[in-house]
Amino acid sequence: MGNFWWLNRKASTVNAKMLQAYKEVLSDPYFRSKVVNGPLVESEQGTSSVAKSLQGATVFDSVRGMGFAKTYEPYISKVVYLLNGTKLSESSQYPFAFSIDYGKLKSGTNRLEAVVYDSKGREAGRKAVTFTKGPKMTKAEKNAIYLFVGEKTVFTEHGASQLLAAVYEKDGRSLVPLRFVSETLGASVDWNGQLRQITITDKSKKIVLKEGSKTVSVNGQSRTIDVPAEIRNGTTFVPLRFVTEVLGASVSYHAETGGIEIKF
Repeated sequence: MGNFWWLNRKASTVNAKMLQAYKEVLSDPYFRSKVVNGPLVESEQGTSSVAKSLQGATVFDSVRGMGFAKTYEPYISKVVYLLNGTKLSESSQYPFAFSIDYGKLKSGTNRLEAVVYDSKGREAGRKAVTFTKGPKMTKAEKNAIYLFVGEKTVFTEHGASQLLAAVYEKDGRSLVPLRFVSETLGASVDWNGQLRQITITDKSKKIVLKEGSKTVSVNGQSRTIDVPAEIRNGTTFVPLRFVTEVLGASVSYHAETGGIEIKF
């Protein structure tokens, strides 16, 4: 966690042609500035051990991370981390890691700033990220699931795992990736690309939704929902409350944390 990008600006000691060559290398699309999902991501299983950017994230436990630097100078003397304006730690060795104890975070928004020093001990750059302190949580109790709006993290009794995409709200309703229904709720899911239709089956329930349509079928009976299923950036999303309640679960929303609790 903690995705920092730094550039030491030591122009007085860098040959102009070398600097230009460096800029051209960085602009080459072959050198990526971030890690992206590969072609087999749809078949991959979630994991409880994840790395992600700290910027804009919600933190549920203590944090360990590192900053990443792009620099044409081969040596950084140290990196100082400031948490909400107060020195947190100092690192003089790669990978310039930091640790934040959950208990040191304040309620609401927190700010972590990295100050980078060059080989001469001079400040070479700063980078800051902001993130939110969520409720302390590592797993849910039995027969319960916790999600948070704007987050990919989902908690079950087995621990934390990651969704393909974050939960989001539309017209007052929460939508979750379709894969959540099959992997976490345990229902059978079928996608008909030709009809743009989703079929969810669990025990005695059969739900049929169509992308962009508010009309759905539950065990052959037509019903109307507030927000239809939709595809966003290649991921299919379905309305959380409607699907889970039809499958026999209860859903409650905690406005203060943005948390969603599902109980079976």
